[in-house]
Amino acid sequence: MAPHNPHKEASAKTKKSSRRNKHKHAEIVVEAEDNQETVGSARNLWEAQVKVRNQQRKAISSELKHIVEDLGEKIDTLAEKRRDRVQKLHQAEWDRLRSLIQQRREVELEILRSMNALESRSERIVRDLEAILAGREQALNSLGIKMKRPQA
Repeated sequence: MAPHNPHKEASAKTKKSSRRNKHKHAEIVVEAEDNQETVGSARNLWEAQVKVRNQQRKAISSELKHIVEDLGEKIDTLAEKRRDRVQKLHQAEWDRLRSLIQQRREVELEILRSMNALESRSERIVRDLEAILAGREQALNSLGIKMKRPQA
C-alpha cells in the first residue's frame, strides 16, 4: 500500500472540484446559450407576431380604403341619378307650365275674340234697330204722328 499523501488527496480533490467547476461553467455557458436562444426565439416570435399584425392592419386598411372608394362611387352615382331625375322632373314641370301658359293665352284670345264679335254684333243690331226706328219714325211722321225719343 502506498503511503498516505495528504497533498495528493488535496490535489485529487482540487482536480475533482476543478472538473466540477468546469462542468458547472460548461452548464452555465450552455444555460446562457439556451437563454440566448430562448430570448432569440422569443424575439423572433414577437417580430413574427408584429409582422402578422402589420400585415393584418395593412389588409384591413386596404379593404377599408377599397370599401370607402366603392361607397364614394356609389354615392356619386346615386347623386348623379338623383340630379338627373330632379332635372327631368323640373323640365317636365316647366314644359307643363309652358303648356298651361299657352292654353291660358289661347283661352284669353278666344275670350277677346268672342267679346269683339259680341260687341260688333251688338253694334250692328243697334244700327239695324236705329235704321228701323228711323224708318218707322218717318212713316209715322208722314202720317202726322210725332214720336218722342227717349233721352239717353
